[in-house]
Amino acid sequence: MMSLLEIEDLHTYFYTSDGVIKAVEGINLRIDSSETVSLVGESGSGKTLTALSIMRLVPHPGKIIKGKILFLNNGGNVDLLSISEEDIRNIRGKKISMIFQEPFTSLNPVFSIGYQIAEVVRLHLKLKGNDMINKVKESLNLVGIPDINRIIKSYPHELSGGMRQRVMIAMALVSNPKLLIADEPTTALDVTIQAQILELISDIKTKLNLSVLLITHDLGIVKEISDKVVIMYAGKIVEVAKKREIFENPLHPYTVGLLKSVPDINKVEKRLYTIKGSIPNPLEFPSGCRFNPRCPEAMDICKIKEPVETKISETHLVRCFKYGK
Repeated sequence: MMSLLEIEDLHTYFYTSDGVIKAVEGINLRIDSSETVSLVGESGSGKTLTALSIMRLVPHPGKIIKGKILFLNNGGNVDLLSISEEDIRNIRGKKISMIFQEPFTSLNPVFSIGYQIAEVVRLHLKLKGNDMINKVKESLNLVGIPDINRIIKSYPHELSGGMRQRVMIAMALVSNPKLLIADEPTTALDVTIQAQILELISDIKTKLNLSVLLITHDLGIVKEISDKVVIMYAGKIVEVAKKREIFENPLHPYTVGLLKSVPDINKVEKRLYTIKGSIPNPLEFPSGCRFNPRCPEAMDICKIKEPVETKISETHLVRCFKYGK
């Protein structure tokens, strides 16, 4: 398959008064055309910061230290980290769009829904008048919003959480992007609405031939719509594999722990499995493998040396001394 986006050796740090936080360190990630990639890990793993690095929206005092983010644009690869601010603005929101966790805080409360989507249309598609209005209605229709004439005049607080998330998806897709980044798109929604939003993203991906980077900690979501799964822990990627390989043959102890933590309705257990401990303070990452203090299979070398990426198969990579140096 043709590669749409490739991240090479990405390092994103935060310079604080307490010290340097190496929030994302040495990330390598590939997203192919029409592929759904799930980036999975606990809160604080660096998932959202990876997405913000792609968009070049890392908040202060964060800074992208080094790396490349190659994006297939107009038939050739462009490094998103080396182009001008004007050029990245022409790609951000047009070729690469992002849906954030909480739509209520992402939408402007003082402007109507129609006005906010129209701003994207005017900026990226250069449409005006009836053409602009028709494009706004088309995008809302795409995401299954009823009574569009009423919705475009409504304000965010007048809509339900699920409806606001549909509006955010419509806004993200109105410029026909190549890549959609969805950052925990169902976190603030109830279970039935979550299922609707996931089905919507999956259907639109097929209909528009999109690539999707889905950021989540929910392995149920991963199993539902992913093609490839990337497991991230403490700023580093520890395992990459096709969805079937991850669920049938997880290799890294962290991946195994995540899967064991998912309740099984077919089993009666007195106590649910949990990974001991918590993700380390980013100012005090342990030496060696960052997962070693929590790992049930940690060896002496894990506390001293950092594992390198080991290729198990063409589609399965892992960083663990159980499988390589």
